[in-house]
Amino acid sequence: MDLNEQILVSDTDVVVEPSTRTPLVDNFLNFATEFGFFLHLPRFRQSLSFPEEHSSRLSPGLLNVVELLGHHLDPNRNDKARRRLEQKYLSLALLHIPKILTSSHADRVIHAIQAEILLGMYFYHASSTLTAKYHLNAALAMSFATGAHKIQGNLPLDWSLPGLSETATTERERRITEGEKINGFWTALSLNISLAVALHSPLDELQMLQSQNANIYSPWPMDIEEYATRYLLLETNYIATMEAFLKQPSVAGRDPFAMYVKSSVLLGRAYILTQSMDRENVVSERQTTEFVLLDKLIDTFHSTLIPFDQTDSSSMILTTVFAIHIMTNVVIILLWSHCPSDEYRPHAIRKRVWAADSAARIVIQFKEKCDGLFGFIHPILIPLLLFISRVIVDEVERLAAAERQSPTAGEKETMEKRRKLERGLHGILELMKANERHAPSSLTEIKALVTIYRSGGSLQTTMQ
Repeated sequence: MDLNEQILVSDTDVVVEPSTRTPLVDNFLNFATEFGFFLHLPRFRQSLSFPEEHSSRLSPGLLNVVELLGHHLDPNRNDKARRRLEQKYLSLALLHIPKILTSSHADRVIHAIQAEILLGMYFYHASSTLTAKYHLNAALAMSFATGAHKIQGNLPLDWSLPGLSETATTERERRITEGEKINGFWTALSLNISLAVALHSPLDELQMLQSQNANIYSPWPMDIEEYATRYLLLETNYIATMEAFLKQPSVAGRDPFAMYVKSSVLLGRAYILTQSMDRENVVSERQTTEFVLLDKLIDTFHSTLIPFDQTDSSSMILTTVFAIHIMTNVVIILLWSHCPSDEYRPHAIRKRVWAADSAARIVIQFKEKCDGLFGFIHPILIPLLLFISRVIVDEVERLAAAERQSPTAGEKETMEKRRKLERGLHGILELMKANERHAPSSLTEIKALVTIYRSGGSLQTTMQ
């Protein structure tokens, strides 16, 4: 679909019948986690059953973008008909989302944040990356504006702020609403960081996000159902959540969602440090110290990850745990691709290859858990997997060159290493192939990578 040829529609141009709406919503929910959905699902479903004039019915703009994604992610529609109808769904979403904040809906702020996140992920999925960043930035700005970054434990919300669930009369509903606000903030922040790194954005963008670290006091996110029964665990009283995590091992935030957010935080931190090192001719003592401290923090974090091989294949957190492992290994590769001095270089190669091989093994395990067929993954992981693939290709080529130069010296060991890496690369390329329709902006680069590695024999047909 050409996003530059959007069809302008009115409220009456597209009428979504209930018989059509339910399949669209259900199809969206199959991919909801990977697209940044953070609302309480039972309340979300219940709100759909209310009459249109009901005060607790889902905001029209949010419902429009859910229907848009439900349609966009359906592989069974006729291509020509789908493109035209999708343009109408998109125009409806663009028409109604700006109206959410000016409505009288009790949850208008939370609904607006969710709608902007979903719309941003839609545009990223449709290869309109600048528009994606615009909407994700809007979601984060609204989260900061409503104080979602400064919720301290289970304290009452400031009900004087507009749109913060005046109707949430029970303690359970109040806690869930608070949880939605916390999870919405962390979702918006992590997606902004991950997308900025994946798109190789200017350093200033990440530095601007990092500048807010000292102001973030909200606890790490957790499963939305947990907010109804648990008190929130703060990192350390009166110490900013992000700063506490970056300075010392964390005792809070072990929920899979929190670990995912932390992996994106580390990704952004490594990107800022390595890019700033590249800007200068000589790495400063401060940067070297920061490099060493960040490396230790990453190693500590990596040691606390939920083991992927112990995650049940039917678990709702499978793709989240997969994303955590992939992102953490990318953090290691990214950091060790920029050494502060020559003394680190021999260790750097081993560290990068170890992380790339670790990621490849996770990919192969993911396929096994999906019964031999790769499942859907977070779209932002595709460019990160490309980053991992390049490391493997470089190492395979280095080992192949070593075999040619010294055919007999350590031939068996070198060949086994190379073949192991090739199997891992094959698995990564196969995963990206299975998700190619979910990452059209990366498809050209994926095919280019396969072209570079034509000598791989069995890999030659992977992307045909």
